[in-house]
Amino acid sequence: METCRQRVGNYGDKHMNESEIRTLVDSRSEAIRMKDIDRLMSHYSSDVVYFDAVPPLQYVGSAVLRDRFLQWFDAYKSGIGQDVRPVAADDRISLG
Repeated sequence: METCRQRVGNYGDKHMNESEIRTLVDSRSEAIRMKDIDRLMSHYSSDVVYFDAVPPLQYVGSAVLRDRFLQWFDAYKSGIGQDVRPVAADDRISLG
């Protein structure tokens, strides 16, 4: 399976990139909703540095992040929903 970096690293056509990014965001959201840890972790590299809204605020490495996500999943009896808002990273990429 290719990594996120490989899938998003090509900044060619704006519409193509927006579609690719939307697919990644949708896949990640579905993995969270279904609490599918393997699918969710497929979106992160082994050397990920992840920032969160709750302490410790920063997680380094996929093993540490995996543990954090599993704790998060265990805190919910049902699936976890997300509300994805429009984002503009620069003039080449946007979600809306």
